[in-house]
Amino acid sequence: MVKQSLQLVRYLLWILVIWPLPAWSQPPAAATDKPVERDPRGASADGAYWFEVEVTVFSSVYGGSKSSEVPVPDNNNLRYPAQLRRLQNQIDCYQFPFAADLNQAQLAAIAAMMTTALPFGEGPVYSPADPAAFKILEVERDPFLAIDRRYWRFNQLNSRLQSNGEHKVLWHQVWRQPLRPRGQTPSLQVEGGGQFGDHYELEGSLRLAGTNNAATLDANLWLSTFSRDHVDQWKLPDRPTQAVNKFDVTHAAGADDIHAEPWFADSIWQLSQSRELDPNVLNYLDHPTLGLLIEIRPYLVPEARVPAAAVKPASKR
Repeated sequence: MVKQSLQLVRYLLWILVIWPLPAWSQPPAAATDKPVERDPRGASADGAYWFEVEVTVFSSVYGGSKSSEVPVPDNNNLRYPAQLRRLQNQIDCYQFPFAADLNQAQLAAIAAMMTTALPFGEGPVYSPADPAAFKILEVERDPFLAIDRRYWRFNQLNSRLQSNGEHKVLWHQVWRQPLRPRGQTPSLQVEGGGQFGDHYELEGSLRLAGTNNAATLDANLWLSTFSRDHVDQWKLPDRPTQAVNKFDVTHAAGADDIHAEPWFADSIWQLSQSRELDPNVLNYLDHPTLGLLIEIRPYLVPEARVPAAAVKPASKR
């Protein structure tokens, strides 16, 4: 009886394991023409390794009072690097300059009317050969473009920092960029926190550079406190000159700037560090008054999409 049972078990195993499945129950064979997905940790089509970068800079509400360190006016290197840029927003591509040079009277008329045909002159011109020409920014393909909250991963971290009563989030951004050597990589201008006159609580720059997929962060940030009293020993570098929108309604209408008493820095804390970063690892740069959280995630730039209308059908002979 036992021998017959063993034979029955073997027969069932043979049916389940060895006997080939019918064609209708087998998984479909992989299509031979299906494109092979590239490893996101590899290089993109331009030959560079790309990363999605997320950064949060926060301050301590105690302002370094718990630390034995104190800021020294002459012990800092507050300067902006030569290659400096801002993160772009998608709406920036619509803020293009027009060819006509308008005088103050025309600008005032534009601000007052803003209705019918305006004397803007020529509109935007697109040219692939001109990097400064008009183009629609692409979130998936353009570098140094601020990404919206759909791609944020620090939401819970930022909420915890804000809710514990001991920290204040000053700057949080997400962007994508290729990894290139320092000499070929611009630094990002950082401004955050409250504004006091011509300056912000948090100012400085960040640069992510490297070769292949070995990334290094260069952080040069400073946190300032301000008062109405002029103190000669604390000096802040001038903020980089930004392009003025010639169609700004306030200036176009000829309105005078509202006079306000100036603010002066009465203490400056600087965070100046370089840190090698590993992908998909949360890194923390510590400081008595500042903290920086950064994570870099490998990103593969998708292939350019060519509109169907741009593809010309083959001519028939």
